[in-house]
Amino acid sequence: MEGLFRRTFAWIMATGILSVIVGTCYVPLFSWYVLGQETEGEITLWGMLAIGGGGVTLIGGLLLPVLTGIWRKSLLIIGVLGMIFMALAQIMPIILNITFYGRAIAETMITNPAHGGILMMLPHIILLTLSIVVIGHMLRMLSSKESSDRLNKKQAGIALTVIASLVLLLYGYDKYLDYSWVTSTYPANGAVHVPLHESITVTFEEESDSGGLMVQYADDLTIPIQGVTGFNQKMLTFTPDLFLPGKTVEVTALAGRRSHTFTFQTASAANQDIDLYRSVLNHYFRPPQNGTSVEVVALDTTALTELKDQEKEHLAKGMLAYIGEVAVKTSEQDYHYMGQVERGTMETSSARSALYLTLEQAKAQGEGYSIVITAKRNGKETHTEYVAIEQNGRWEITPTQDEPPNRPWG
Repeated sequence: MEGLFRRTFAWIMATGILSVIVGTCYVPLFSWYVLGQETEGEITLWGMLAIGGGGVTLIGGLLLPVLTGIWRKSLLIIGVLGMIFMALAQIMPIILNITFYGRAIAETMITNPAHGGILMMLPHIILLTLSIVVIGHMLRMLSSKESSDRLNKKQAGIALTVIASLVLLLYGYDKYLDYSWVTSTYPANGAVHVPLHESITVTFEEESDSGGLMVQYADDLTIPIQGVTGFNQKMLTFTPDLFLPGKTVEVTALAGRRSHTFTFQTASAANQDIDLYRSVLNHYFRPPQNGTSVEVVALDTTALTELKDQEKEHLAKGMLAYIGEVAVKTSEQDYHYMGQVERGTMETSSARSALYLTLEQAKAQGEGYSIVITAKRNGKETHTEYVAIEQNGRWEITPTQDEPPNRPWG
């Protein structure tokens, strides 16, 4: 069995060395960091863990010929568990490289993205293979009749019990984190009659360096939901242009490898407040646009006396679905930006190039309402009148005349 021991030792050392080398490639502190300008906290953490795991593997390999008896058997059992985690740790990088075809690496290192994906997967595939080989050799040392490290029945039973207990403990803890990492959602899971303009908020227990929201209609996945997503380290937000009435909305929050899904039901009909004005703006910003692009839209809502300031800001936030910078004027004060980062009032330099929109208060007209949008840009002013009629829970918007050719962008 001397040959088996030597081979096991060699495979352990090779696995540890490669793990350390691969780990350093994902830590920005090293000059050979492979992701260029791309930085991600969880990727860096993976690199640090790979370095640490490789170091522990090397230490264990060096201790293997020193220890004897029950100590070596214990080390081999611990080594089997470590190699299982080493193998599992390679699966996510391999999946991500298959998913993205090495695009982030291809920009700086490799012309062909497919080749980039293959080359970036190769070290992880080798590590996965080495881990499996080491597990096989260790198990053989612990079970072979010719091995001095063979476990008797009692020792094997204890080892299996410990391994099973640790696996179940880690699995349970991981599931607990899946359940508890989100502290609150708005709307709450199962909420009904949610206004069509309402924003979605998901708050985390711990900070995360990455996150996203997938929002879709559970009863019709083919209908897209237009809106803007915001993220900070403990919160995800989604502001829709306007939800459809009477729909079940399914929201999946993603942060790192954690996910949380909840649903809510939208109101059966649009209301005469925010939803009415939001529908008019939706029609105004619909594609195709005929004018040149603008960087800032400044919305004057001072005439909308039936809306509270917070509702006016909700109205302005919905415009972020169409343009990156939106400022709103809710009273006689200055315009202020609506975004994830508070930027204060709109500067004069931005104001000169902004598209100014003024919403006039809706006036009853027949079965619907008449609303006028006044647009000012580069010294030119246009007025566009719309008629809004509620049909099947939605506001149907129709311009009363041909719309002006200077709508925001082309």
